[in-house]
Amino acid sequence: MEDTKWVTFHAAILGLIPFIMVLGNSLFIPLVPDLQKSFELSASEASIFLVSFSLPAALVIPMNRWFLSRLSLKAFIFISLIVIIGGIVLSLLSLILSSYVALLTGRFIQGVGAGLITPLAMMIAANWYEGRKRGEVLGIIEAFNGLAKVVSPLIGSFLLLLASWYYSLMVFLFFVLITFAAMSYLFSANKQKDHQLIKDKKEFSVLDFWLENRFLVLPIFVIGGSGMFLLFGWLYFLSFQMEAMHFSHLMIKGFLFALPLAIFTLSTFFMGRYMFQIPENILSAMKVTVSCMVLAFIIQILWNTFFGLLLSLSVFSLSFGMFLPLASQWMASQLASKDRAYAFTWYSMIRFLGVALGPLLFGQWLENVLRMQFYSLAIIGVSLLFLLTYLEPDKSWMQEA
Repeated sequence: MEDTKWVTFHAAILGLIPFIMVLGNSLFIPLVPDLQKSFELSASEASIFLVSFSLPAALVIPMNRWFLSRLSLKAFIFISLIVIIGGIVLSLLSLILSSYVALLTGRFIQGVGAGLITPLAMMIAANWYEGRKRGEVLGIIEAFNGLAKVVSPLIGSFLLLLASWYYSLMVFLFFVLITFAAMSYLFSANKQKDHQLIKDKKEFSVLDFWLENRFLVLPIFVIGGSGMFLLFGWLYFLSFQMEAMHFSHLMIKGFLFALPLAIFTLSTFFMGRYMFQIPENILSAMKVTVSCMVLAFIIQILWNTFFGLLLSLSVFSLSFGMFLPLASQWMASQLASKDRAYAFTWYSMIRFLGVALGPLLFGQWLENVLRMQFYSLAIIGVSLLFLLTYLEPDKSWMQEA
């Protein structure tokens, strides 16, 4: 039996994997205007800086199963981290070369490395731990994901106040190197664990996976993607609202923006630590949390003020934060081991696409807030209906929960 404190410590190390993925995207958001001035770019040209990381990251996520079937887990993680480091070094060299193309190429390479490594934390947790420990580890991983969303823009803004945007590349490099060292320790401390997540090198049948598991995972995928889409879309809208209200103090704006994400992170951590361990209870808890997500948008429609928006976002963040570790535990306990890698790979990709598409589409809806509210209510309402009518447990796997 592993000591609980060491399980928590190892879970925190695994949490660094999604942390650097989120950091690589969100850290640079407040820095784009300064970058635009440095390279004398148009607004559309500067926006490519963010897309050059997020798009390749999302697209390569499904490829990691192919690599995992041919490489050991340790080798794959270290290669992915080295790819990220190489991309950062190229981006730093672009400052000497004064080349925006070199900067974008470096960001593209960083995105490829980050996309390859992103699903691995959940996959490792699902394979290395069982029962209550698995739930706690998944909760900590989700909490680190949320923590990165909270601190990344704050770090970026702080760097902008003290220095310049390109120092963010050095900060990103620093965290990647910490992750490299921490993963080295994790593998040396867990030599007895299975380091080959996918042993079958035969072609994986996507059709067979969906025929066997569609009732187990499809609602989870839909809610995970739509939840991230709505969360980051409304945070994008919140930033515009605060700008329109002309808050005098930068710290007040920062606190209000970080509040929903802090609630999201804390609820994720505590749900992962104290969630129910019986599959039927997990399913019931997921239904309750998604129902509360629906309630959040009803509140916003009925109380259409800035503080109504803040309350709605807080309720949504609390509920969605509680849903995520429940969903991860559900998939880990219900899916056969041969299917987990594929499921968590696509789950990670869909959630990341939600993060990327939320601000993009909400930017098109900004002029009609009421329409935006009803669109959001419809999206999460359909997701709840999908969960209530479509998701059902696989009795043959309940003993693993």
